[in-house]
Amino acid sequence: IKEISVKVSFSFLALILYFIVTDNIRIYLITLFSAIVHESVHIIVIYLFKGNIKSIVFSASGGNIGRETSLDFSFLKEAIVNVSAPVINIILGIVFCYRGSTFNDFSTVNLMLGAFNLLPFHSFDGGRFLENILMYFFDYKKVKVVTDSISVLVAVIFTIVSILIFVKYEKNCITLKK
Repeated sequence: IKEISVKVSFSFLALILYFIVTDNIRIYLITLFSAIVHESVHIIVIYLFKGNIKSIVFSASGGNIGRETSLDFSFLKEAIVNVSAPVINIILGIVFCYRGSTFNDFSTVNLMLGAFNLLPFHSFDGGRFLENILMYFFDYKKVKVVTDSISVLVAVIFTIVSILIFVKYEKNCITLKK
């Protein structure tokens, strides 16, 4: 564990500043705690499978765990590493959903964190999971084309949905100026 390089990106610091400026410290702390739990689950599972971690990078889009390049997990072990953390987040979200209003934010953050990480987007756990499944059947070049195409499609869908929500939502910057 001493040899693990831990880095914090500028985007992560910018996200912290955003939460401070918008007075959302409580949500930030819940999100930070949930993200630490998420990444810790990945780390625990990797260590259970006798893997080695060389780095952890925190950014606005989450954490990224760098593993030894020589590490070659089986198909099943890689799948478990990829889905373990999002599944734990979803379980926490469901369990705390029934614990009363005090835990609503914690429940929501964990459900969203788990669900978003299962999306088949390139750097998310779901994207890694999809890549792992496809590598079982196809060569790397074909898998790369498919996963990149799906990532672009997911990004386009999210952009369109975000714009529609922004336009529909009555309290955005544009409608406040009217």
